[in-house]
Amino acid sequence: MKKLLTSVSIVILTSLAMQPTINAATVESAAVKTENISATSKKPLWQSDFEVAKAQAKESGKPIFALFTGSDWCSWCVSLHDEVLSKSEFLKYAADELVLFEADFPRKKKISSADKKQNQALAAKYGIRGFPTVLILDAEGGKLAETGYKAGGPKVYVDHVKSLLKSAK
Repeated sequence: MKKLLTSVSIVILTSLAMQPTINAATVESAAVKTENISATSKKPLWQSDFEVAKAQAKESGKPIFALFTGSDWCSWCVSLHDEVLSKSEFLKYAADELVLFEADFPRKKKISSADKKQNQALAAKYGIRGFPTVLILDAEGGKLAETGYKAGGPKVYVDHVKSLLKSAK
């Protein structure tokens, strides 16, 4: 019994020692990550089902921001995500003005076979030749504009999307 208690105590102390130290920087970092996930709501903003995205666009009257990405291998895709798409300024704008749809073509990350099939069909339909490609679509899936990575951060990118939408009208 004494050996069992000693063993349990060692396990508990070891696990406590291995816990990361929580300080102000850790808390601030977690808050930023949480803010970047969903700027204005608790539900995810990004859709992976194109039919759901079209239905949301039809219901809301918002255009679809369709991102074709290689999320785990394409360096420009990762840059677009890290510099723009994960930032609160973009997410707030998107929540108010866009329906977000992502067609991912990962190499390591697993996606459902239905999403894989859908994404391949959409890439063929829209003639996607490189990543990242962003299409601005109407509620029926009609192409209004096309773009990709643009340096400058979320404000520059939001202004760019606004300009594309204005030109499409």
